[in-house]
Amino acid sequence: MQHNYRRVIIIVICNKMIGNFNKLQFL
Repeated sequence: MQHNYRRVIIIVICNKMIGNFNKLQFL
């Protein structure tokens, strides 16, 4: 369970970083 939990956190952080990068590109 902990391994999946850690993987989910990494995916969420990556999604936030990608979302911020896309916002910078649109600006």
